[in-house]
Amino acid sequence: MHIDHVGRIPYLLAAGFEGPIICSEPSAIMLPEILEDALKIGFTRDRALIERVLG
Repeated sequence: MHIDHVGRIPYLLAAGFEGPIICSEPSAIMLPEILEDALKIGFTRDRALIERVLG
C-alpha cells in the first residue's frame, strides 16, 4: 500500500466522512503509519491536524 491508494482518506475525514473504510486486515494495520507519513511529507506538518486525522 502507498499514498496513491489512500491519499483521499485525509480529505474525506476532514470533510466529515464517518462511514467505514473497507480494506484488508493488513492494509488496516498499515494505514495509520502510511497516513501519518503522507500528512508529514505531502500535506502538512501541523501536529494538531495529524492527530485529528489519525486520532
